[in-house]
Amino acid sequence: MTAPSVEPKINAKRRPWLKRWGLVLAVWVGASLFTHWMQEPTRLLDGQIVSKPGRYQFPNHGATIEVRDARDGWIEFTIRPAVRFWKRFVPWRRSGDTSLVEKRRDWFFTVDEYGRVWKFVGGWNPEWDERPSLPSGDSTVNYPTVGVTGPLLIYDGTRVSFGWNSVSSTGEWKGVPQGFFDRLPTEDQWIREHWNAPTRPEPLSATEQMLLRRSTANW
Repeated sequence: MTAPSVEPKINAKRRPWLKRWGLVLAVWVGASLFTHWMQEPTRLLDGQIVSKPGRYQFPNHGATIEVRDARDGWIEFTIRPAVRFWKRFVPWRRSGDTSLVEKRRDWFFTVDEYGRVWKFVGGWNPEWDERPSLPSGDSTVNYPTVGVTGPLLIYDGTRVSFGWNSVSSTGEWKGVPQGFFDRLPTEDQWIREHWNAPTRPEPLSATEQMLLRRSTANW
């Protein structure tokens, strides 16, 4: 005589919990994907001029620059290196280099094909009120400046190091994008006297271009 089969019992109380957690997981994944899609930055072209807040992706790789209206009259610029998809949802993985510019100043920037951010910041108008200090307590300059951030050529163009260079002070204009250079107010008398800017920027050599292209993998 064949013994009757016994169907294993499933704890019915656990089923609602499984369904509930499955629903929570599905909602979280869907919300993350939607957030990623909504926050996808605008990809820039080589040498494209930007003069308004937003999130922008570098032309040739995944690094981004975010420009936003910060509190107390400042514009905040944050450059973040490229990250893997899942790390975009982890706040402590998204830190980057941040700088501030007073909102009333003129400013614009561009990103070249090597991932270097060239930024112009206008001077302080003496008709405005007293020049504010940075939140850190450091003072700001009253004259116009140009700086570049990213992979920089050092040792006479034989090596690359990541950092920042005050181009308007050092006079190291080599390789500056032509469109960015043409937009600078170089007809201003103070700028002509202090920037030491060339009439036409010197192009990079083939070796310098190769070194900078290799460096973009780490930016």
